[in-house]
Amino acid sequence: MSKKMVSLFSFIVSDFISIFISFALAFWIRGYILPHFFPSLQQRPVFFEIYLSHAYMFLVWVIVFFYEKLYTKRYSFWDEAQLLLKSTTISFFFLMIAVFITQQYFQFSRVIIILAWIFSLIFLPILRYLIKRIDVRLNLWKKKVIIINSFNSFSILIDAINQNKTLGYEIVGCLTDNREEIGKVVSGVKVLGH
Repeated sequence: MSKKMVSLFSFIVSDFISIFISFALAFWIRGYILPHFFPSLQQRPVFFEIYLSHAYMFLVWVIVFFYEKLYTKRYSFWDEAQLLLKSTTISFFFLMIAVFITQQYFQFSRVIIILAWIFSLIFLPILRYLIKRIDVRLNLWKKKVIIINSFNSFSILIDAINQNKTLGYEIVGCLTDNREEIGKVVSGVKVLGH
């Protein structure tokens, strides 16, 4: 199995874990905390098995995340967090539509769905960040790159790439527009050619 496929699999598994934890925590809050503040919630018990039996709905997230290229492109943490906000919101919107179209709203608590959406906005970026750091250390998410730019801009670009470790880029060298700069070292990276 290629490194790319292992990395892709690790992202999908981490997303599944994030969504599962979000729903489990939302279920726990809905079942054990909110009824103390809203007594009417005690009248309608909710069973977590209902959510587990519909785990195939996780495919909605996978499809939306693939569409948004969250499994194929490399983003900085904050750019990815912004895309996760958008993609997760779309996925939960599709889930709510499916619940209302199939008239399953008596089995599925809107409170749980909304809480799970909020928690997933926290867990998805954090777990993805951790998985990317692990994948980079295991050389699963690393990609060798050569920077092509003017000599004066190399250090800024190299520093920006090195600050975003989750991008997984390993700079092997630079190409410049000035032949006189060949062989020099900028921020620890050698200028290879013109």
